[in-house]
Formats: sequence, C-alpha cells, structure tokens
Amino acid sequence: MKPGLSSIEQFQSVLFVVSLFILSACSTSMKDENAGQKTNALPEITFCQSPNPQAPSDAFNFRRSENQGASGYWVNYSCKKTCSDWRSCFVPAYSADNGKLLVNGRAPSVAKQSLAFVVDGMAGHIALSRDGEKNVFIHTGAGGTRYYAKPAETLEKNSSAKTVMMRWEKGYVSEIVQSPFSNKIGWGWYSRTSADETNIKDLNKRVASVIAWSHDNLSSGTMFGTLGCSMGTNATFGPVLWHGLDSIVDYQLFVGGPNMWDLNAQCKRRSYGEGYCDYDGSTACQTDTDCKNLDSKARCSIPSNYTTIDRLFNQLPNHIHTTDACDIAAANESTRPYPGFDRSSMAFAEGADWEIDHKMDFLVNLGVEQGATRQLGLGGDEYWALGHFPPIYNKIKPDSNKSWRAIPESHHCDAMFDEALDLIKQQMAL
Repeated sequence: MKPGLSSIEQFQSVLFVVSLFILSACSTSMKDENAGQKTNALPEITFCQSPNPQAPSDAFNFRRSENQGASGYWVNYSCKKTCSDWRSCFVPAYSADNGKLLVNGRAPSVAKQSLAFVVDGMAGHIALSRDGEKNVFIHTGAGGTRYYAKPAETLEKNSSAKTVMMRWEKGYVSEIVQSPFSNKIGWGWYSRTSADETNIKDLNKRVASVIAWSHDNLSSGTMFGTLGCSMGTNATFGPVLWHGLDSIVDYQLFVGGPNMWDLNAQCKRRSYGEGYCDYDGSTACQTDTDCKNLDSKARCSIPSNYTTIDRLFNQLPNHIHTTDACDIAAANESTRPYPGFDRSSMAFAEGADWEIDHKMDFLVNLGVEQGATRQLGLGGDEYWALGHFPPIYNKIKPDSNKSWRAIPESHHCDAMFDEALDLIKQQMAL
C-alpha cells in the first residue's frame, strides 16, 4: 500500500489515473493549433518514477560543479528511472522530503497526486487535485522551490477549481542568509545547469514547458488560469510575454510582481528619475507629492535596486550570467549597465509580446514596514522591487485587459491567502 493512503484511497487513485487518461485523450483534440506551433521550441519534459513518495527527491540523480566564485556552482538533474507513460507514475503528493501529505481542500481525506519530472536539466514536481472544473496553475516566489499548499486547499474548499501546483528542486542554493529570511534560498528554476552563461528569458522556458504541458494534458479543454506571487509572477508571466503561451492562458493573477523590468536597475547599475504611483500603478510621478491626490499614503515608485536583501539578491544575476557585475553595495554614479543583464530584463529582452489577449489582475500589498507585527517581517511590496511592477503593467496592452488593485497595510504576498482567492473565483467564475 502507498504511504499515507487507505485501501479506499488507493482505489480512488486508480480511478483518478483512468480518468486522466480519458481526459488527456479528449484534451488533445481540443488543443489550440496556434498554441501547438508556438510551443514547439520549448524543452521537452521527461517524467520520472518516484520510488519513495515521502522523499520526492529520490526520483532524481543530481550532480553539481565546483563553486565558481560569485556565480556559484551549476547543477544538473536527471531521472533515476523514466516513465514510459506519465499516467502510470502518479504518487501521493508530499510537500518535500519527509514533509506533509498534501490533501484536496474539498476532500481532506484524499491526497493530491504528484508527478516528478526533469526539463532542461532542472527537476521539479507537479501536484494536482483529483477533481474540479476550471484549472488554476499555482507557482510560488523566489526559485519556486515550495508549493503554495494553503491557498490551493482554500481555493478548492471554496470553489470548483482544479488546482495544479508546481515546485522545483532547490537547484543552486545561495550561500548568503539575509534577513528577513532565516534560511538559505534555493534558486530552483533560475539555476544554471551548465558552466555556460544564460539569461532569465531562456531559463523561463522551463516554466513555460510545464504550463503548456499542464494545459494540454490536464485541463480537458476548460478555462486555464495562473496564480503566483513575488518571483512566481515572473515565472508565470514570462511564458506569455516571451514564449507564446498567450493563446492557451485565459486569465492571470499576479500578487507582488512581476518585478523583472530592469535587472540593471535592480543591481544599481541603471537609475530612473521617474516612475508611477503605487496606489494606481499608472499615474506618472517623480516624488511622493505627485501621488497625494490619490491617497495621503500613496507613494511614487521608481525602478531601483534591492536594499534589505542586497547581498542575497546579488547572487541571482551573478549566478545566471556567470559574472560578479551585480554588487549593489559597491555600485555608484559611475557604474555602467551590464549588457548581459538586459537580456534578462522584461524591458529589453528581444521577442516580447506585450499585446495580451486575456485578462490580468495585479494585486499590490502596500504600507507595512519590515519587522512590524509579522514574524518574518517581509514588509510591503516597497521592499520587494515595487518600482518594477508599474512599467510592466503600463507596457501591457490593451488597457481593457488589465487592472491594478492596491491593498494598504499589508505584507508582501499577503493577498495570496485572501484577496487573490476571492478575485480569481470571481474572474474565472469558479
């Protein structure tokens, strides 16, 4: 018997796999022809057998290089044993090695099902509910190395949504621990898998592959939306902006991002003299005074560098681009933009499609200082590259397909547990 499941649940699991086989056959005939053409260039996903569901990482072989200075080491994953048919390789979903069994919010006695996979040398896991109608694909922040289990369960409990969560293996793990974080950060899908320099646009193909596969094989031709917070918004918007997935995504909700407008500005290598007001995302400003007609607490948000996590953030672009060019503390007025960083920036990377054919909502948490009232002290989006959200928001066209919603007195990503769930239910009619 599989760990954590009764014999009844085992029988339910068999029925679930059979239903997925039938649904997959139906969904194949419903694919958008244009979507298939656009996603041909994405890396192929290989599914892995999971010998021990309670230790999901046992599905993979893992190797890493020696540390390479500021850019760190690279990693590479492969399946220990591949699946000839992904439908036969579902196992009960656990949050991590020796972690919590993940359950369906509508039926807490029923475990979610998971698949282990490798794409472009990086490993990850998909976990999904067994039932539900329209599909919500959920991706977490930073490197996406954990599930957003609580929002998924809450959404399942209070709606008809079928949730598809994903998480990546840790990949490159930062050597820096910097408050408000108390542990090392794994950069997940941002990790290099060879000694060669890369960029965020190319690395984002990994996420695009998983989204495209989930749509084509799990959605049964029904509505498909995405939900993410912080760098999870970069993960879910990138496939639409750069990799042709606009035609298969019906709705997107972003909490605390996207925040990759200009990597040079985040590394303090390029400066801006103006931005947009945080309360509406669209009123141009140079100082906070320009925003006071919106609200007495409104501020002018200008693309700039990370402050409180400067040493930690340095490692991300340096790792991706095999350089030491991101050094926020050392940058000054004479520091010039680094060309490679522009290839990772939504403002400058080639081939971007800003004409979006589906609805998108931006939820912005504002106004709480770091260290106030919350254990981790994340603070509002002001501490998490808020100045980079509005240029992305304003670049998206047509205006009728987007909205900006500010939530005062709240921490970064707080909306994932309340407002975002109410909004996605409304917008997708769940």
